[in-house]
Amino acid sequence: MKRMIALAGLVLAASLGLADRAQATYSYSTSISASSATNGATISNTATGTTITLDGTSIMLGDTSHGPFFVPGQASLDAADVNLTSTAPLGPTGTSFSFNYTISLTVNNMGPPGTNASATFPVSGTITLTNVNMGNGTVTNVFTSPNEGSNINIGGVLYTGAVGLNADGSNAVSAPTVNGNGGSIGGFIIAQSVPEPASAVMMGIGLIGLVGVGLVRRRKAA
Repeated sequence: MKRMIALAGLVLAASLGLADRAQATYSYSTSISASSATNGATISNTATGTTITLDGTSIMLGDTSHGPFFVPGQASLDAADVNLTSTAPLGPTGTSFSFNYTISLTVNNMGPPGTNASATFPVSGTITLTNVNMGNGTVTNVFTSPNEGSNINIGGVLYTGAVGLNADGSNAVSAPTVNGNGGSIGGFIIAQSVPEPASAVMMGIGLIGLVGVGLVRRRKAA
């Protein structure tokens, strides 16, 4: 009897281990819109991102799309590509304005395990440009809504992650240089498969039956 229980335990542990390592895939994409620009800056929201322009200075936040990735697993998010260009003359002062933006992050579970499903999470913030000209300027970003989600079940896969924050807690926002290197708004995502309740019940029934067979055989032998 003890051997049968031990065997049942091994089968259960192995089954749970396989479920935990089950290979599924997921992907993610972002869409960005801007609003409420200051100092008369104009906003252009398009199908590929958003551009805000004032006095020869333009900053563009580009949508991104990535996948597939494996479950369980972890990936770095590229929520937005940010580029800054300016034709304003060099001088002690330059263009200054700010605007609000919203990043809509869509996560797609492309199981198995689980089912094909998706969910979209909005993350908003404010970007401010100060004294931007052809040669320099300052770009700052502040998130104005919660940027982290946890324990989000999408189609039988548990997702945890954040926009604007790396997995180690560091800032995942990098500012672009003027007429130079681009910046980005990043983050991270962790995906972990969740055992299906029906599978767990069937497994339990099977293990109970296995133990029952052992008891019957033991009684007959006695």
